[in-house]
Amino acid sequence: MPKNLIVVDSRRDWPADDSDIPVITAIDYLRRKYQPEDRRTRVINLCRNLEYGGVGYYCSLLGEARGHHVLPEVRTLLEVRRQSLYRPGLADLQPLLEKATENLQKEVGATYVLRIFFGWTVDGPMQELARELFERLPMPVLEVQLRANGVWRIQRVCALPIGDLDAVEKTNFHAAIQHYLARRRRKSKPSERMRYDLAILHDPREALPPSSSRTLKHFVRIGKRLGIHVELIQRRDYGRLAEFDALFIRETTRIDHHTYEFARKAEQEGLVVIDDPDSILRCTNKVYLTEILRAH
Repeated sequence: MPKNLIVVDSRRDWPADDSDIPVITAIDYLRRKYQPEDRRTRVINLCRNLEYGGVGYYCSLLGEARGHHVLPEVRTLLEVRRQSLYRPGLADLQPLLEKATENLQKEVGATYVLRIFFGWTVDGPMQELARELFERLPMPVLEVQLRANGVWRIQRVCALPIGDLDAVEKTNFHAAIQHYLARRRRKSKPSERMRYDLAILHDPREALPPSSSRTLKHFVRIGKRLGIHVELIQRRDYGRLAEFDALFIRETTRIDHHTYEFARKAEQEGLVVIDDPDSILRCTNKVYLTEILRAH
């Protein structure tokens, strides 16, 4: 079984006598030198500042570079900050939400707050929904705000620092983390799909594009020769991604940019995608690249 490690901003956030899981401060974790034998370590990042560029963000980023199994992953940190990124992935949960809220009043404007600890909640009818939300957005603590307007809908999802939990919730959180770490983790297998239609995202107005217009036209010709339909798409074609089997991004990729949203959406739709979201997150950050080069 892999070793476990909890990362916090301050020792006060997780007293040593609260559990038998080793605890380290964020600064000590960031300063820690890479150890090849630590590659199986599971890291639970409980830092308060998980914003892009914050201390908690870099704990997850460098943890991934070191080969640690980090929760939350950098990708999740960015997704949970923007509704445009996480909302499409939750759309199919509406039937499950309606089942979970069937005994709640549905007056217009009514609200309900659901708190989820590692996929578990004290609210029994909400348990299946909580587990699914955790699978889509794996965070130690999620706060889900529901709002009724004839039917209940997810209004907002956000990460919650453990410092915002009351005494009872902290007790439940400690039990949830012990249960989570006791489970064997497995990665889901990527779905196997036939690939016939390839979309290439480009911007004809980009000053220094990754591929020239001549190269893109060559892609189209070669694709036809290989029996693959290649279509050049632009930002306005976001809603058409499900029509394709693969996406090749030939714009300069950035975080907080439509290229990342395209990559994320394509992956959710089951498309083969280059650059994939994880690669965009990692390879646009020099600190991550430095750390992973040291590790190898």
